[in-house]
Amino acid sequence: MKSNQSKVKEVSLEFGNLIKQRREDLGYTIKKVASAVHSSESYISRIESHKRTNPSVCIVYGLAEVLEIELGYLLGVAFPHK
Repeated sequence: MKSNQSKVKEVSLEFGNLIKQRREDLGYTIKKVASAVHSSESYISRIESHKRTNPSVCIVYGLAEVLEIELGYLLGVAFPHK
């Protein structure tokens, strides 16, 4: 019997770039952002360096809040229409 699991969609490279740039613009450390979204510093670092390409919905929502990025805009960057 085949599994009905759908393929996990990966975020764009621009997503990590935006997270890093906005964090730096606000003067936040990775530690501060990680703490605010209840995550580890390594998880946030991997998002920024494109090594974590499928962050959880909770993390994306938290990043939008802490980095003051409109959620719809952030999702548009993460999953651009092709």
